[in-house]
Amino acid sequence: CCPICLDRFNNMAYLDLCLHKFCFRCIHEWSKNKAECPLCKQPFNSIYHKPTRALLLSIRDSDSESSLGEECGAVSQ
Repeated sequence: CCPICLDRFNNMAYLDLCLHKFCFRCIHEWSKNKAECPLCKQPFNSIYHKPTRALLLSIRDSDSESSLGEECGAVSQ
């Protein structure tokens, strides 16, 4: 679970130097006050995260995706 909100990870992110994991929203809000890991107090420069599957699905379902798929050679069903 996320050490900040104490809930399951939501859009997991990790810090560039210590690699501790947090919810992206939690650590992003934390970094607005202090760019320091809440667990080990090491300063960090970047927050790494991947988009969630739900985000990818919503992008994939958008109208612009159908034209992009045709340009990339996708076959419509």
